[in-house]
Amino acid sequence: MDSLTQMVNMSSASNEAVRYPAWNWRDWKGFLSRLFCPVPAIRQYQYFRMTTEEPGVVTMRTRVGCPEVKVTVTMDGVHIPYQQPQIVEAKGLSRNRQEYLYKVVRPYLSDANKDATCPCPETSL
Repeated sequence: MDSLTQMVNMSSASNEAVRYPAWNWRDWKGFLSRLFCPVPAIRQYQYFRMTTEEPGVVTMRTRVGCPEVKVTVTMDGVHIPYQQPQIVEAKGLSRNRQEYLYKVVRPYLSDANKDATCPCPETSL
């Protein structure tokens, strides 16, 4: 893992590796879906603007020169809490993913890193 961390850090001046468990996965989808309405056909839009004058409203357009569309994304009467979503516990790798890493990725690792990065699925379960 140290060599992978070093490789990420050296790949660009702006990259910095973050090693697990230095971060937490959070249930952002579940958290935001209780507070905001989905935007229909959001993928067709390329420009988004939000202002403090119209909180909860997103002004969008598909491309330069096209008319703007305003959408209210906040749900009526919902107070947006100042908190983070719940942490989602990592489930680990599926058996298929472990086998893939062992067969496909492991051959490219140095001998010193093979067991730590891609152990044999039989011994890691």
